[in-house]
Amino acid sequence: MSCENRCELAVEPATLLPALPCARLETLPQECDCAILISLRNTCAGTLEAVDFSFRSCIFDGKGEQGCTRVEPDGQASLFLPLKQLGKAEFSHTVHSAEGDHVLSVRGNVSSFGDDGPGCRVSSAGTEPGFAAPPVFGLLAVTWLFALRRRRVP
Repeated sequence: MSCENRCELAVEPATLLPALPCARLETLPQECDCAILISLRNTCAGTLEAVDFSFRSCIFDGKGEQGCTRVEPDGQASLFLPLKQLGKAEFSHTVHSAEGDHVLSVRGNVSSFGDDGPGCRVSSAGTEPGFAAPPVFGLLAVTWLFALRRRRVP
């Protein structure tokens, strides 16, 4: 696999302020696509809602959706933030919960651009153990949906 927009990228863990412990965040640098990927798992009792943005994708009860704004309880969502320039970048968005509004913030720093050969290198600094990346969840959801569909078709 070749990289369309390779970069060297360092990211800090994403935060929600005020804190919302039931919203589990994982921050992953995407050096092959030069972006920050934020994964959110909603373990809250209520729905989380994107106020001033849309998530790239959401998964709930085995069903996926693109461009979603609501993350149901026990659901997952991902936010893909492309980076186009060298240097520091900061993103802030608002997430609403039953407790009120929370600011979702993340910072990254692109130190260089360039493709140094085929393949993609992704580091995972700032991740919580036991929480896989959203692409894995997407692949699992798609596999599960195909298996379910095959089972229903005679």
